[in-house]
Amino acid sequence: MRRWLTAVAGGAAVTLALAGCGAPAGVDRNLTDDWPAPVAAQQFVPAADVCHHSSQQVGFLTGYNPMTCAESHRVETMYVGTLTGPGAERGTPPPPGSEGMRAAQAGCDKEVSKAVGADWRSGRLGLTVVLPSAPPGPAGHAGTAVTSPRSPASTTPPSTCAPAACGGR
Repeated sequence: MRRWLTAVAGGAAVTLALAGCGAPAGVDRNLTDDWPAPVAAQQFVPAADVCHHSSQQVGFLTGYNPMTCAESHRVETMYVGTLTGPGAERGTPPPPGSEGMRAAQAGCDKEVSKAVGADWRSGRLGLTVVLPSAPPGPAGHAGTAVTSPRSPASTTPPSTCAPAACGGR
């Protein structure tokens, strides 16, 4: 019985080995060619004109949970820009007070004022530059979070806050 079992197992192994040597029709048996090129890696870029339940100082991907601005919300991302200038080539986000951070703040300041139709400081708005959590590398993205109004109980969307309603001109 033992010899019979060994013979069957040996025969099955030989059959499987020989079956693996053949190639079906249309196969060239070259495993290293005909592979498509992998897709280029892309950095996550948050969306502008979306709203959020709460504000973040650092833009962690795990905390990115946008919602429609029709829902009750505390923060709206009004602008997403690309870090430029001397701070853009760093391996980490620009530190507070640096030239790169001041440039990001100035860009956000300009875009938010344009979006609300007046200087955002004349309304009850708060502006926060949210930098990426991971090293942004060259041309990292920074978002501009706008809170409106500064009263903690209100959830008026900044995008619908006209200059007159925001206390502007």
